[in-house]
Amino acid sequence: MKILLLEDDILLNESITKYLTGIGHTLTSVRDGNVCLTVLEKEKI
Repeated sequence: MKILLLEDDILLNESITKYLTGIGHTLTSVRDGNVCLTVLEKEKI
């Protein structure tokens, strides 16, 4: 499953990213809402 994660807390973002990639998901992780919108416009998620 391909997931876009938006979480501004650095430690929480890293923890969630490690967990989800560890169980086999493809993940794009961002910490800013504007970056998230840009990713959504450019990628199929």
